[in-house]
Amino acid sequence: EQGCLKCLQLDHNMVKTLPKEVSNLANLEILSIEGNALKCLPPEIGLLSRLQAMNVSHNHIEGLPEEIACMKNIKQLFASHNNLTQLPYGMGDLSNLQILSLSGNSITALPDSVARLKNLHVLNLGHNQFCVPPKAIFKLSHLVKLCLCGNQIKSLPKDLASLKNLRELSLSNNCLTFLPVQIYSLANLEELNLDNNNLTGISDKVEQLQRLKVLSVANNLLEDLTEKVPEALSSMADLLWLLLDKNEIKDVPESIIYLKKLKHLSLSRNKLDVFSVHLCALQDLVFLDLSMNNLHDVPREVSNMQSLSELLLHSNSQIILYTRNVGKCTARLL
Repeated sequence: EQGCLKCLQLDHNMVKTLPKEVSNLANLEILSIEGNALKCLPPEIGLLSRLQAMNVSHNHIEGLPEEIACMKNIKQLFASHNNLTQLPYGMGDLSNLQILSLSGNSITALPDSVARLKNLHVLNLGHNQFCVPPKAIFKLSHLVKLCLCGNQIKSLPKDLASLKNLRELSLSNNCLTFLPVQIYSLANLEELNLDNNNLTGISDKVEQLQRLKVLSVANNLLEDLTEKVPEALSSMADLLWLLLDKNEIKDVPESIIYLKKLKHLSLSRNKLDVFSVHLCALQDLVFLDLSMNNLHDVPREVSNMQSLSELLLHSNSQIILYTRNVGKCTARLL
């Protein structure tokens, strides 16, 4: 019987329309129609009152019906990579919603009602048309993961500080030139992605992010890692990944030695002309990328890096590699 069906998957079938009779599937809990040719969803879809997860990503949907507000039990909604420009106001009535993914659309604003989604933990708004972060999201105090990458955001509001439970924040591929101090009050943050912006520096207040494990600031306009900032970084005991590729960095300060747990360090495409001996003190380092700089040689201390499994040195000036200098190092050289 149709009434017994709980899961329906129609992914990648070139489906062009979803018949209104879908509403007859009264016990349906999971509906996946990803990768088809849908341009709209029937209003009757709102009658699926027991639906808990719906995936309509990778279609051509131009708008979600207002009746979606009747899906009171839905916990996960994926509508990425469609042609959405806005959301229905009734979205705020989805009180049980925990995951909302809307990446790869053309959305410029969110309705204020989104602020009522108090159980929302994951929100993906990446690759849309936001010039400023929607105000409503700063009312979502239970957010754990927020993606705003690939928009046109130039600045962040002070309200950012209200997201106290945030653990992952992606702001890559925007137009940021500076970070507000409020970002450093996000004490539970574990991953911060700032790649591909126009940042010229990192505040020493970054040391307040004591739980940070991943910090990525690749492809910005960082020139010098002054002592101030690395000293701040050095107090971040849990930092595992530090990505600083494609900046204007000219040297590596001694204070980097305090990043005792660091496993992945990337300084590719900078302006380094010396392989800093301080890097050799990072005994837990597994991956080190110094490619596309102006290095000339490798210090013999690199042989002490017992955990290093991959060392990237390609596309430097005229690097001279002495076998004795990498003697005990087990890294794969590239």
